Amino acid sequence: MKRPVVHFEIGCENLSGTLKFYEEVFNWKGVAEGISARIDADTGRGISGHITALGHEPHKYITFYIETESLEEDLRKLKAAGGEKMLGPFPVGDGREFAWFKDPAGNMLGLITPLKREKGPVSLVKEWFEKWENGNYQDLPITEDFKHTSPFGTISGKATYLQTVMANEDQFLGHTFELLDEVYGENKACIRYRVMKGEHELEVSEWQYFNGGLIQEIVAHYHIGEIREERKLNR
Repeated sequence: MKRPVVHFEIGCENLSGTLKFYEEVFNWKGVAEGISARIDADTGRGISGHITALGHEPHKYITFYIETESLEEDLRKLKAAGGEKMLGPFPVGDGREFAWFKDPAGNMLGLITPLKREKGPVSLVKEWFEKWENGNYQDLPITEDFKHTSPFGTISGKATYLQTVMANEDQFLGHTFELLDEVYGENKACIRYRVMKGEHELEVSEWQYFNGGLIQEIVAHYHIGEIREERKLNR
């Protein structure tokens, strides 16, 4: 997979003076972060960057960063290909990690891990149903204190929920889903959908509540009337 260039860095000796230059000439906005200033070009295009005064050599440099999912793996690969790790990996304040390396021609470049963004309600709902259709319930996007309430009762805690699913796989797995209506709020969603398995269909109204990019609670109403004995869960 091709790796994108996602960040640039400009080295200098005088951080405030260099930042002032770029702000005045290109209308960039700089936010001081220790020995660096984070650059916000605020155009919706291009890549992010930093201006940095290391306080030691090299004072003057320009480099760019290539995004990587695994710093350690790419550092091993570049060494085998004739490159050289120069420093890192080190953490960045926004949760990413970076490292510097030299290519065989002696150019200094960087590697940086992706910026982690919280998943929004739409993507979480989509992921929830995709995991169920694929039978991958062990990897559901739910919090540790996840709570599920339905006519079958309330299940509290991620571990307890997954244990319940495991004990009732014949009832939980093998379904396909058709979303009928969706309403989204900032940290919640209301979904009406149809569940299908063989000749059996079931309509469900479900409220999902999100926290920290994960599903924290689901309240589901199954339009089934009285629950048959053979459909009750083993807990």
